[in-house]
Amino acid sequence: NQFDIDRNNKADHLSFGYKKHYCIGAGLAKMEAKVTLEEIFQQFASFYVPAGQMISYIDTPLFRGPREFTLGYTRRAWK
Repeated sequence: NQFDIDRNNKADHLSFGYKKHYCIGAGLAKMEAKVTLEEIFQQFASFYVPAGQMISYIDTPLFRGPREFTLGYTRRAWK
């Protein structure tokens, strides 16, 4: 239920492979994602879940996640 880009549990994370099959570009991809997200999030003052938001989930043996998730935001005022 929480996105943590700095998490350190590589044994449970399979999107870049594992051990000798680990992706050679994984470090670069993670760094690019981190920089991109930091730059995007600087554009907004706040995020919020709109009142009354009901979340329905896709729940299969291979995937679980929200079917649809609406997120409200307030843009940062630039001088």
